[in-house]
Amino acid sequence: VGVGAGPTGEKTIPSNILIVAVYSEAINNLKDLSERATLQSKFFELEAFSTIRSAIPGERRTVAIVDFGASSTKVYIASNGVIKLSHSIPFGSQDTTLSISRATGISVPDAERRKRSAGLGADDLGIDLKSIVEVNASFVANEILKVIREFQSKYGGLVEEVVCTGGGIALPGLFEL
Repeated sequence: VGVGAGPTGEKTIPSNILIVAVYSEAINNLKDLSERATLQSKFFELEAFSTIRSAIPGERRTVAIVDFGASSTKVYIASNGVIKLSHSIPFGSQDTTLSISRATGISVPDAERRKRSAGLGADDLGIDLKSIVEVNASFVANEILKVIREFQSKYGGLVEEVVCTGGGIALPGLFEL
């Protein structure tokens, strides 16, 4: 919303608004699951907000949260505990498994097993998984950097820390890469 005059001539103040949408079906599934488990749920919270509260409780600085999921990698930038920027990268750990499968000709379940056991080293058959995964990891890292740069350009603040979460961070050798 820009600065200007409102419909009655009053001065408007610029604001940033975060709009969040969730499928009703997803909420209904959570409610049903809670009831079947005989849990009393007072509310449901989006993953981004709960991750911020648990990973950086009471933070008074700017932090990027990178959630390495199976089907996508999500990046949230929170400043003083408030989400300022959110971005989803359409690439997750299952895509890495598929790349390994395609590059080596092994089955997807076998590629997943090798990825989990060997990480980015050579597996038991001497296949160098690092060279296969490096291309994927570089793409995701560049996208994360773009989001951080966009935030820094738009808000003028620095991202002081990056917190990684999600199952994809369990890949041995990922942080070294």
